[in-house]
Amino acid sequence: DIACENVVGAAATFSAEVKCTSITAPFYPPVVTAAQIGAMTVTAGAIVFNSTTNKLNVYTGSIWEIIESA
Repeated sequence: DIACENVVGAAATFSAEVKCTSITAPFYPPVVTAAQIGAMTVTAGAIVFNSTTNKLNVYTGSIWEIIESA
């Protein structure tokens, strides 16, 4: 399990690589609402599951894009 938290008033610095190698266990991004997404301060590449729309969202550096099915 990986847990990250930000201390109120402190800047969080993360530098890591996550490698998922299981063929039997899925990867779960953070699950948040559309309102929570709108309040986030993140950098390009952030990925979340939007529980309001039931879609994956990725932050491009300027907007949140919805990951759609092909």
